Amino acid sequence: MNQDDLIKFYKRIIPFELFGSQLNNDMFYNLLTIIATRATHECVLTQSISSGYDPNAIDWLHDVIPNKRKAMLHMGLRVLIEIIVYPTFNKMFHPVRMGQYYEIRFAERVKWSNYLAKVRNFLVKSKSIVAVERKLVVKPRGVLYIRPRGDLTNIIDFRPYVVFNSKLNVMSTIYKKTVTKSLYQYAESLTFVKRTHFGKHWQKYIRIVGDSKLFATKLDLMDCFSNISVDILIDILNDADVKYLSKNMKEKLKFYVKHQYVMFGNRLWLWKRGLLQGDRFSSGLCEVYFAKLDSVNLREFNKTNCFLHKTVDDYFFCSTKEEDVANFKQILTSYAMINTTKIEDNRITITYCNFKINLNHRHVSNYYRFPKDTHIHCKYKLWNVNAQLSQLGLLTKSLFFAYNNNNFNATALNTSYNNDQTILRNYYEAMVLLAFKFDAMIMGISLGKPSMSYKSEHFERHIFSTVHYYSKKLIPSIPRRVKEKIAYFAFLVVLERRKNKLYREMVSHLKLLINKLYTSQFNMSYYKQLPECFKNISLRREFKPLV
Repeated sequence: MNQDDLIKFYKRIIPFELFGSQLNNDMFYNLLTIIATRATHECVLTQSISSGYDPNAIDWLHDVIPNKRKAMLHMGLRVLIEIIVYPTFNKMFHPVRMGQYYEIRFAERVKWSNYLAKVRNFLVKSKSIVAVERKLVVKPRGVLYIRPRGDLTNIIDFRPYVVFNSKLNVMSTIYKKTVTKSLYQYAESLTFVKRTHFGKHWQKYIRIVGDSKLFATKLDLMDCFSNISVDILIDILNDADVKYLSKNMKEKLKFYVKHQYVMFGNRLWLWKRGLLQGDRFSSGLCEVYFAKLDSVNLREFNKTNCFLHKTVDDYFFCSTKEEDVANFKQILTSYAMINTTKIEDNRITITYCNFKINLNHRHVSNYYRFPKDTHIHCKYKLWNVNAQLSQLGLLTKSLFFAYNNNNFNATALNTSYNNDQTILRNYYEAMVLLAFKFDAMIMGISLGKPSMSYKSEHFERHIFSTVHYYSKKLIPSIPRRVKEKIAYFAFLVVLERRKNKLYREMVSHLKLLINKLYTSQFNMSYYKQLPECFKNISLRREFKPLV
């Protein structure tokens, strides 16, 4: 069932006469599309569901007092959504969280049930899970969920993860934070491999090697949580110094990794394949595990001409000698399972940890990768379900989420190894992404019809405050008018992609503002077009079920 089939289904049970006009009919099915393509945490604001409708075109409202028609229409639409749309949609489809972001795909319930049964059989046959006798009374860690990495025909490529059950956990939050902190401190003590502050370490390294030619590789661990040997991990925990892990803490952690009980379906299972992803301590235990193995196997690369950095399951290795790179790959693959499809070497530019590293110029840029027809509302958290705000209040919050600062990070804006041109391009691309988030939030709070509800000045002040705030991230030596003009170009190239009255007004005002900023000594040609890395982003939301 595609989007056209879904709309045809609802048109059979919801008569056109209920809406009275094509405009009202289009407004309703636009809302239906938003419901069917929503991301994790995305909401439909109930106060907006009747915005843009023409109550006078609806026959069943003619007997209602004119000043009460809007309220009556709102109530009717809400009943229609809550009594008919949501129940029937949820009866037909099961929401499936995809990847590591916020995308939700909907699978037909029968197909999803068949898929889960096949996955369960695969996990049982591979001895990843073992059924627990019903008479055995144990507390499960949580509920095991499955995230497909592709379609439902591939039953061996998926991401298993556990959703923690806080009610069944006896450890206090403070104790869990203490244990996690201790695990990371222990991991840090075990190895020379850098794990934080990439830019700071890269700056120090290139100062040492100077103009020497660099060779590098990026390696990705395959299913690093699942491929951990619990027996080896326990030995590593036993060897931990008491200043990092107390005896009591060691015993609890060893018991913890040996008894990973989860609910899957209607049964209790014991997880036997490495560590559970999503568990509170898995990340820290994974760091300890690989820190120890790295310290034993990679010690020969602890020298000044080599640079080694690790982030979760990615390794970036760089050296002035090509043979070092080959040796590093050989040694790492001897004790860790590597995803061969993601190996990067023999390139001028290596992508690592959301960065692009140019080995010739030593420049570091943000790395943006968007598959074809990506929707921004599925890639980033734009809604905060814990805060009840107005529509424009939600827009403000989404533009100033702390996560947005990651795109204006010190690594990409570092002046030690990046020149002004690279820094300005990094800044421009970060502003373009922010403009896409701005667009996604406008379309979200206005249910895809912003021209019906708002005037351009409602949003323009958000653009101005956003540009003013993020332009401070750049070095003071770059003129303020240059930073502002580049930022306005970023919003311009994104907003120009939509063709409605509201956006045309904002585009017109941005062009006037840009023309007033005098920057003749700077070449602005790069900033007048959408960067190639963003061209796969789609502005059209379309229901595509998981099959």
